[in-house]
Amino acid sequence: SWEADRVALLSPDLLAGFLTKVLDEGLVVAGVIVEPTSSVPFSFSPADPFPQSQFAPYSDTEYRWNTNGSGFNMQNFDFPIVILDEDSAKLAAQNAHRNEEDDWAFPRYAVELDYRMNAEGDSAKCLSEATCLPLGGHSVWSAMPRLPEEATSSLPTVLVVARLDTASLFHERALGADAPMSGLLLLLAAADALHRMGLHTREPGSTSGGQIVFATFAGEDWGYIGSRKFLSDLAAGDDSVKGLSKKDISAIIELGQVGLGHIDPDSTPTLYVHTQKGQTTTDELVDQLQVGASVVDVAISAASSETPGIPPSSLMALLDDADVDASTCAVITEFDLAYTNPNYHSWLDGPEMLNTTAIAAAATAVARMLFTRVTTETAPEVAQTEVEELVQQLRTCFLTKDPGMTCDLVKSLMTPRTAEADHYIGVI
Repeated sequence: SWEADRVALLSPDLLAGFLTKVLDEGLVVAGVIVEPTSSVPFSFSPADPFPQSQFAPYSDTEYRWNTNGSGFNMQNFDFPIVILDEDSAKLAAQNAHRNEEDDWAFPRYAVELDYRMNAEGDSAKCLSEATCLPLGGHSVWSAMPRLPEEATSSLPTVLVVARLDTASLFHERALGADAPMSGLLLLLAAADALHRMGLHTREPGSTSGGQIVFATFAGEDWGYIGSRKFLSDLAAGDDSVKGLSKKDISAIIELGQVGLGHIDPDSTPTLYVHTQKGQTTTDELVDQLQVGASVVDVAISAASSETPGIPPSSLMALLDDADVDASTCAVITEFDLAYTNPNYHSWLDGPEMLNTTAIAAAATAVARMLFTRVTTETAPEVAQTEVEELVQQLRTCFLTKDPGMTCDLVKSLMTPRTAEADHYIGVI
């Protein structure tokens, strides 16, 4: 029989069923400990079937973008749930077996689950006293070519967007390799490819087709706070967005889940272009991307018309602004009708979810499309092996423990304070 003071030690494949039983049957438990590697399930996604559906720019909020989503991330469990490292898991399993063999007779092995709290007291106390620190982070943007020091005339701006962090049931295991880090890798590789094409050497304001602004947003899984703050700063003319104007944004292209790690290795990877219903953006952007992809092994297709519109994305928050024209906005993903990543917002969304060769091919396609769009010229060739090498380096730096952020690429730019990158939102 189960007693309320017991902590459950579970293999990963039993976690979803156990938590469902807690919610549906009212099972009382003191805590849950998860072993990290034994009996790993094929799919586990604690996010909602439609993540952050309240921001959807359409009425069909019951659509299941994340078909494996259980919604555990947003449930209120009144007990701690932790995942152990491998050594701790072995010790916990040994002690649990000893308890069972001894028929729970005293003395027996016990566990204490004690979380660090970065505030006085606990979360209930800091919420009631309004002393909790707000969620937040540092969103980053950059322009290519560089912006004029003094704006003498407006220049159409193509805003290229990706996310910086993710959410997870286990904060310390929030890798988010496919969602969202693959989009960030693609953005950085595309920016580097444009640099290799020489776009950065163009004089500010000299590109007849417009300007490219790369933006990476923090905290998007918590109410799209990064992109909404970006819009707020633009509207207020804040110094953090000096040189940018909301009225000059002529197009927004978001790079979403593009890891392509689960495709058939013998098939050509495909990227899908999602737009709002009834918009004419799709055909034009697909044509431009197909031209960009003509020199690499990646296919481009318009997303199915059977979806209600754009998938969950920063673009949902950006489109909430009346000045943003939905007809020039799109989200590029690896999926068509629904997520192909079975482990969205799970610790199982690791580096193996990334096909670095396919991401590099997509980066070249996006870079070539952007170059032609802002210069009205044919994009020069870049060495694809160099693009692939950069994506592999970024994967190693952002998504591994060793060398992690102590990799040569990062050390050439900064002095890293820690080896393992933290992909979970912080506080301000």
